[in-house]
Amino acid sequence: MRAHKYAGFDASVLTEFRARLVDNSRVDALLDLMLDRLKAVGLVKSGGRQRTDSTHVIAGVHRLNRIETVGETLRAALETIARISPTWIAPLLEIGWDERYGRKVETARLLSRKNASAQTLADQIGADGRKLLAAIDADPIASWMNTLPEVEVLRLVWNQQYTATPTGHLRLKTTDELPAAAERVHTPLRSRGPVLHQGHR
Repeated sequence: MRAHKYAGFDASVLTEFRARLVDNSRVDALLDLMLDRLKAVGLVKSGGRQRTDSTHVIAGVHRLNRIETVGETLRAALETIARISPTWIAPLLEIGWDERYGRKVETARLLSRKNASAQTLADQIGADGRKLLAAIDADPIASWMNTLPEVEVLRLVWNQQYTATPTGHLRLKTTDELPAAAERVHTPLRSRGPVLHQGHR
């Protein structure tokens, strides 16, 4: 029996979605929501006319998506370790970690603070992730954490998304430095096997 090649979703799906927006007068609300988020992170300025398909907006949105991906990847690792071994991870937690990783990582929320920037946020998440991985590597008792799917994905994503500067800090890679899209991890939500190691505390 020959496998059928996936042809994608039917165009009628988009037509139905558009009709629902029009029928419920939600078109402007959806656009306003998108513009509010772009304004919050500084990609679109209030007043004036701007094209939402302009190169700098597209590049900026792509960068914000990457920042949310690394943030969510770190959050997944932190939540899993905290659930399994809370006493081990508690001393690592610093001021600001709860704000960044206590709930879903959203750039619109984290960049709404005064003087916040995407670059600073990306650098901070990179440093936080490296601190967690370094702590695991430095503690023989915590070596089992390397078998957790969330930690495995964290290491892979940091290797793909970050590079070390001459001063030893991590910075988010430029688009040209990234692996091919097909090779990159785009979400930390991989299929997960059993992760509970009840004997480790």
